[in-house]
Amino acid sequence: MRRKWTSLVPVMALLVFGTACSDFLGSGGNLDTQDAADVADFMAATAIDGLDGIGIVGAPAASAEAAPPITFTRTFTVTRSCPAGGTVTISGKVEGEIDRDTRSGTLTESRTISMDDCARELRRGTITLNTADDAPIAVNGQVTIENGHHVAGSFTKTGTFEWSRSNGDSGSCTIDLTITWSRDGNTFTHTVKGTICGREIERTTTRTRG
Repeated sequence: MRRKWTSLVPVMALLVFGTACSDFLGSGGNLDTQDAADVADFMAATAIDGLDGIGIVGAPAASAEAAPPITFTRTFTVTRSCPAGGTVTISGKVEGEIDRDTRSGTLTESRTISMDDCARELRRGTITLNTADDAPIAVNGQVTIENGHHVAGSFTKTGTFEWSRSNGDSGSCTIDLTITWSRDGNTFTHTVKGTICGREIERTTTRTRG
């Protein structure tokens, strides 16, 4: 008998936000170090929130013979609401090869992230993020699958976004971040490292999901 599979669920929303601001433009004050770190954490955490869809659906039947791996390429577009208003749209492609017997393999993803008045509450008030229509944030990376579940990943995020505060401050930031993460059961650990708004960021955060 050969194993029967139901489907592969595509990676739909891995990394929603990306930040790093090397130059401050426009009127108003700058993002301070803590705010920059908070925005970076927010982006990485939102990325992890979309990882539940990665993996293989359905348990395989018993098999006495080896089956060829599943090779696939899929494209996707998803739009989500931001915590304090606005939206973020993620478009891209995921491709990879999954072993039918072990349900393990590696997925490679490339995507773009566009933010439209995407708002978040920080210590000094609401911050709103936007990307230019012709210059979305670029995300590239890989996800490791074991036994049908995502267990680790690494992504780079580059690009530029505009920010504004409820007090009238505004500016422009250049992104250059690397985000790595791992999963142990319902516990996610992610590390964000790079520059955001000209500030060096390196933070590790652990989150448990029920």
